[in-house]
Amino acid sequence: MTWEIVSAIGSLLAGVVLLVASIAAVLQLRHLRLSNQMTAYFHVMERLYSPEFVEARQSLESLDLRDPATLDSIIAENSLENHHVRIIGNLFQSVARLMNFGVLDEDLFNPIAALAASTWKSLRPFAYEYRKRHGMPLWGDMEYLTFRYATGRSKFTLRPWAADFCERIGVEGYPQTAASLASDALMPEQPKAVASGA
Repeated sequence: MTWEIVSAIGSLLAGVVLLVASIAAVLQLRHLRLSNQMTAYFHVMERLYSPEFVEARQSLESLDLRDPATLDSIIAENSLENHHVRIIGNLFQSVARLMNFGVLDEDLFNPIAALAASTWKSLRPFAYEYRKRHGMPLWGDMEYLTFRYATGRSKFTLRPWAADFCERIGVEGYPQTAASLASDALMPEQPKAVASGA
């Protein structure tokens, strides 16, 4: 066997080893990304079900931020209600920011994003008034994610579930519901009727 053949075989084996190492590195990166996505998902879910966030949700549901007097008092004061509104908005803003930049997996985080889109309807009066007063786009990523839902630029899928299973448990229309919630959240609020003093 000549040195040329030995050298060629050596080069071929080195190429195979390099190819195997490259494939192993890609698989490791995919595994690392999945691990990071799962860690982020569980962290967000832990926050969503924390007593502080549940209390903030209940507080938000009890407020009518479309009422100018309520809105003004909550924005102007460093109140507990202001704190609750910010807890909710800031969490969904963080998730929306990472989703809008493609950092978080769309399929994994879409249920949370759908909740953010439906919550935007309640938070919108606060955000718009805050923007007007302070000139900064408070929770802009949350609003943009809602816009993506409403215009079909963000996918919402129950792909892991078979169609007959979705029908069986009654969620076959859920993706459309998420899009319609987002669409409703972007519609301008009708001004509140002022009671006439008769």
